[in-house]
Amino acid sequence: MRKYTNLEYIATMSSVLMNSFSFYRRPYEDYSKVKDYQTEKVRQLLKHAYETTILYREKYKAAGVKPEDFHTLEDLKKFPCVSKKEITDAFPDGCVSKKFDRRKKITSISSGSSGKIITIYHDPKDTWAYILGRSRILNMT
Repeated sequence: MRKYTNLEYIATMSSVLMNSFSFYRRPYEDYSKVKDYQTEKVRQLLKHAYETTILYREKYKAAGVKPEDFHTLEDLKKFPCVSKKEITDAFPDGCVSKKFDRRKKITSISSGSSGKIITIYHDPKDTWAYILGRSRILNMT
């Protein structure tokens, strides 16, 4: 596992600062705003998964759904889940986005709580969301 470069570390901390206010405010916003935000993020994620990974594209096709079939959070029920086994069997070429720059990746491993330890790729430019998510969980406890 490689360490963050100084520039990556500074960029991550800057992103944490820039996104903190909206990230911590979101759980307290009006329900309809949160629902709209979630719907848009899920829409983006389904589209990204379908267009950039073999595993998700195949799963969606087998279930007869496309990202365009998602309109509300209720529609998420139409989309298949993937199992940890499917992810580990497809790793990395079948389940890692083709847009992911593996030259910049930082790897870690899961805790192994399921009985199997898996490798996880992180994109340094997106680590801020992980940091804020962990921080919000700590604040809630």
